[in-house]
Amino acid sequence: MRPPSFSYKHLMVGIVMLFSTAAISQSVQVTNLNFPSLPASYCTNTILDVNITLSCINAAHTGTTVNIVGSTITVTINYVIGIVCLPAIGYPVHNVNLGLIPQGSYTVVVNGTWNSLVVSTMSTSLNVGSSACCPAQAAFTVSNDTICVGDSVFYGNTSTGATSHEWFEDNISVGTQTNYGKRYNIAGTYEIKLGVTDGNCSDTMSKEVLVSDYPTVDLGNDTTTCPGDPKILDAGAGRDVILWSTSATTRFLPADTAGNYIVTVTENGCSSQDSILISLFNAPPVVNLGNDTMICYGDNILLDATVPGVSYLWHDNSTGPTYVADTIGNYSVTIEDVNTCKSSDDINVSLFAQPTVSLSVLPGNTICYDSPYEFRAASFTQGSVMYQWIINGVNSGSPTINNRFSPNLNHGDSVAVQLLTDVCSSTTYAIETDYITMILNPQPLMIGGNPADTVLEYTSKNYLVPLISGSTFTWSVVGGNITTPAIGNAVSVDWGTEMDTAKIMVTEKDNANCSYTNVRNIVIKSIVGINDNDQHIGIGKAYPNPANTIVTIPVVSKGNWDVDLSLYDMTGKKVKAIYNGAISGNRDFTFAVDDLENGMYFNKVTTSDGFESLNKISIQH
Repeated sequence: MRPPSFSYKHLMVGIVMLFSTAAISQSVQVTNLNFPSLPASYCTNTILDVNITLSCINAAHTGTTVNIVGSTITVTINYVIGIVCLPAIGYPVHNVNLGLIPQGSYTVVVNGTWNSLVVSTMSTSLNVGSSACCPAQAAFTVSNDTICVGDSVFYGNTSTGATSHEWFEDNISVGTQTNYGKRYNIAGTYEIKLGVTDGNCSDTMSKEVLVSDYPTVDLGNDTTTCPGDPKILDAGAGRDVILWSTSATTRFLPADTAGNYIVTVTENGCSSQDSILISLFNAPPVVNLGNDTMICYGDNILLDATVPGVSYLWHDNSTGPTYVADTIGNYSVTIEDVNTCKSSDDINVSLFAQPTVSLSVLPGNTICYDSPYEFRAASFTQGSVMYQWIINGVNSGSPTINNRFSPNLNHGDSVAVQLLTDVCSSTTYAIETDYITMILNPQPLMIGGNPADTVLEYTSKNYLVPLISGSTFTWSVVGGNITTPAIGNAVSVDWGTEMDTAKIMVTEKDNANCSYTNVRNIVIKSIVGINDNDQHIGIGKAYPNPANTIVTIPVVSKGNWDVDLSLYDMTGKKVKAIYNGAISGNRDFTFAVDDLENGMYFNKVTTSDGFESLNKISIQH
């Protein structure tokens, strides 16, 4: 005995479930395709043998379908199975009649289905030719297969091998004449068929002809419209082609000028035409409420739209020719003449607030020294306006109507502007802006160093400016020579002969490629006759000058001094010691110079207290 919980039904369900999940794809297999009679011909039925392998002996064949689309023939062989599969292998063969297939090359796809599910597919190719057909072959030509109502069509018989023929229209015989023709006055689709026979077999051929109605188009009656109010012309919906006399091709056409408008519409190759004459009334009077304006608090403005022979409609539906605007907002009026042509205008009325003025500078307030700039004042006011430009707190000229200003400024100069207006006031008052300070880069630097602005001729002095990160410096002089590299923040200069207009210049270029040249004016004093102290000691003019072998130098002194008298070359090097000791009163010193090279020298007397006096001498052998 089986255990109570076990039954034969349970066993069968398990077998069926196992089969359904594991072997369903093997249930119907298409294993071979064969055409038993080749070559295939379009005038005979084509048979296809399909070999099938079944895995369930109780599977039932429910039918075969054939579907031809384009160059693909699809054959579907349908099988169904109940809830139980009786496993056994079967090999059925299906003889499928594909029917009469037109000439051409085809792909034949065969699907095997199991309970409507495609589980197996196989394909092959098939060529359908014209051999082995009836000797009588029906054929004819059509003069036009798409025509309009009222047009005619000619059917030319080109059949071969026939001893007799007959024409049919919508399967109704229309005669046995060789050719056939007809004028079509009713729209529709007509099937024309030609049947031919040689007495033993027959053949037919059919074609369709589409007869279309002419489209209906109606632009309406001739009309007159107002200028600026175009008449919208409609060519109708569903057109294949639309062409207006203006060359437009759209369905709707705004007719805004006087003239005759013609439209041609085409559907299915059939065209119709209509026209309309558009005239224009005289232009209505123009209404003008003026420019947008502002009023002061508590004031109003009278809007006047008066025009003879018209009616009025304001924004609030009032109908008078004038309107008192006493609040801020948009006011509009439309006038209409006897032809119902309209003209309208509107005006914005706003309330004066406190006038304002703002100041800007283009391209900005931080620029290079040599770059152009322009200050611009932007004001909010509709009163009388003047601008007072101000530089560093001082008025620059008289008030002007020009709101643009391009003064010559230095680094750090500040500019402001006053707006002079009389908005809502009986007197003019000023509205001020903030100052804009110009940063003209690089910032000018003072040329410093140990000398004063007055130097002795043929002396060497050092000059410098502060070292700025990212900046480069280039030096030049007038009245001297730079004896060190002319770049960097410091140089040494050998000054030349006496000059009141000597100068030293340095050009700084910062890391933004901005440059500025700083100048220090120098006065070069002659060495001859210089007395640099209050004690009246000095050197007189040497003689002879130029000197050859010997030279005499007078020393002028009031009082007793310990002095050093020496001769120096133009580099400042001492080349001859002349006297060192006490001196009282005037005294001449003579010494030889034949051992010295030609050139310019200077004598210097120095006291023990540090006072100096110099003169120059030229030695020429």
